[in-house]
Amino acid sequence: MSWLLALIILGVGFIQLPMLLDILSSSTGQRVSILKTSHRVLQLFVVACTLGVFVGVYAVFAVYHMPVLWNHGPLAFMIHAVPVTWLWSMALLHYSVAVMVAPSAEEKREKRVPGFDHTCPFTMNYVWDGNFASFYLFINYVCLGMVYASVTTFNDFYAAWIQPLLQGHSNDELDSHSLVFVGASAILQALTVFWVWQTLLLLLDQTTPEAIAYVQEHGAIKTLYDCFETRDHQRYQRLIRPHLGLGLLYASSMMEDKP
Repeated sequence: MSWLLALIILGVGFIQLPMLLDILSSSTGQRVSILKTSHRVLQLFVVACTLGVFVGVYAVFAVYHMPVLWNHGPLAFMIHAVPVTWLWSMALLHYSVAVMVAPSAEEKREKRVPGFDHTCPFTMNYVWDGNFASFYLFINYVCLGMVYASVTTFNDFYAAWIQPLLQGHSNDELDSHSLVFVGASAILQALTVFWVWQTLLLLLDQTTPEAIAYVQEHGAIKTLYDCFETRDHQRYQRLIRPHLGLGLLYASSMMEDKP
C-alpha cells in the first residue's frame, strides 16, 4: 500500500511539472529556452499518455468484448457496442478540442484570458471560455463511460471478492473484470466530484476563481442557495447549450476559431 501511495504522489507531481516550468519561464520575464522545451516535451508526453489510455481502453473493448457481444446476437451487439463507441468517440473528440484550443500568447502574457477557470494538468492547457464547453462535455462522456464499465463489471467483482468473503473462504482465481470495476468506480467517484463542482459553477454563472472569492465573502450556504436561485444561467446558455448534441459541428467550428 505504501508503494502504491508513493506512485500516486509521484504521478500527481509529475503531471504538475509542466505547469511549474511554464510558471517559472513566464515569471522571470524571459523566455528561457530550456524551460520552454522541457514544458513542451512534458506537455506532449502527458497528452500522448492520456490519448494512449483512450485508444487502449477502446482497443481492449473492440478486440475482446465485441466478438463476445456478437456471439450473443445483433441486438446485444447494438445495445452495448454502439453506445460505447459513441461515448468514447465523443470523449476523445472533446478532449482533443480542450487540448488544442488555447488562448493567444498575448492573452496569456497579460493574464487576461477570457473566462479563465483553471489550468488542467491532463490537457496541459487553460480551461477558459474558448474550450470550456468541450472540457465540460468531455467530463460528462467519461463519467457515462465509467458508469457503463462499473455496471457491466459489478457482477464479476461481486463473484470474485464479495461472495467469497461472505461465504468465509478466499478466492485464489483473480478475475480481470473485477479489477476493471475497481478502476472504473474509482475514476467515476473522482470525476463525479469534479463534475458536480463544474455544474455548480455553471448554475452560479461564475468561474472557479470567482466562486472561491464568492464563497469567502458570502459563505458556502449562501453560495449553494444562489446556485439554484439564479434563473438566467448566462454562462450555460452562452457556452454549453448551443453545442449540445452537435459534437462534430462544434468541434470543427472551435478548431476554425482557434487563435
